Amino acid sequence: MQGKNQFEISEQLHISQSTVSRDLKSLLKTWDKESAETWPMHRAREFAKINEMERIYYEEWKCSKVAPPAEDGEDPPQELPGNPAFLYGAKDCVKMRISLFGVNAPQLLTMVDEDFDQVAWAKERDRRHAQAAALLDQAEDAGAED
Repeated sequence: MQGKNQFEISEQLHISQSTVSRDLKSLLKTWDKESAETWPMHRAREFAKINEMERIYYEEWKCSKVAPPAEDGEDPPQELPGNPAFLYGAKDCVKMRISLFGVNAPQLLTMVDEDFDQVAWAKERDRRHAQAAALLDQAEDAGAED
């Protein structure tokens, strides 16, 4: 992790390079195993947090739909549209869950190279295709003559 090669590590620790190699392989195996075992646990914990947040958002949204009772006590509480901010919070929870599940559609990334000459590249490609076609024709002609 410090950018040293196995030989430098072996000199610093006064052990053989082969011992360093074996120890590093063992260490990497251990790290891989531990990360594989803990990843599902971390993901499950995050799912639980998201689920709890979403539950709270919905509860608060339901509460925001109920009007306070009239002061004279005669009118029954009426239902209001509710505070949409709580629904937006629930929507964000759904987005987070989808992201953790990894079900989002892959996104196309485009790389732009300002110096890339697409016309020259296409001409070179066409030249190589023509050359390959000519070699195939020659091989077919040679096979027909035999």
